[in-house]
Amino acid sequence: MGAMSMRITQSVRQVTGVLAAGAVLMLGLSGTATAQPAQAPACPTLEGCYGYQDMQAFYDELIALVDGFSAASYSSMSRPVYRYVPSGTQRSTACIDTTGAPAVADGTTFNYCPADQTVYVGQDSLHELYSLSGDAAAALGLAHEWGHHVQTVVGVSATVVSQLGAIQSENQADCIAGAFLGHLDARGILEPDDYADVNTVLPKIASGEDDLGRVHGTISERAAAVDLGLGQGLGACNTYFPDTPVIV
Repeated sequence: MGAMSMRITQSVRQVTGVLAAGAVLMLGLSGTATAQPAQAPACPTLEGCYGYQDMQAFYDELIALVDGFSAASYSSMSRPVYRYVPSGTQRSTACIDTTGAPAVADGTTFNYCPADQTVYVGQDSLHELYSLSGDAAAALGLAHEWGHHVQTVVGVSATVVSQLGAIQSENQADCIAGAFLGHLDARGILEPDDYADVNTVLPKIASGEDDLGRVHGTISERAAAVDLGLGQGLGACNTYFPDTPVIV
């Protein structure tokens, strides 16, 4: 694991172009949810099994994986609300958008709203991650959003009052997502050919924002964050906000 993590960081440092922001990972997860969603396809692996119309069932599978990581890491962590938003529909949220109006989740949404402690995932965004980047692209993205829920519950989010703090918060959520992957690996859920894909995908989670307005990490920052969680576990993510640990 340590050697693989080192290759991840070195590979990302060689990337010169900044790709789209967001957690994207091309891995093949085994289907391991304890209860199959209604009318879900029979999948020996989650990779390549679900169609556009099956994204609700796929989302339920991912939630089961993240819930398993939460249960293994915390004895009493509250669970976020998970809302699936079909294409062509909208859901009101308790968050505020950039204009000061109540934010609305739709089919293109993939985020966490701390005001109502809800993860909103739209059908179109989920399918795009799944069809273009693989099943664990969406799994890692969901773990990142759950990471923001952890930050809300333990009090990290309340300490973020600056751009630097926002960037550190996003990097920590990437670290938590990396720890989630490490948990899956320890359980034997990641498939043998997954590791060959890791070096090619981390640049895709780098920020496309400019330096003045960005709230996400650079390529090297986000790679290091995922690397840290993957190699050293959830406790290592305390590095970002040592006075407010995400786990003790």
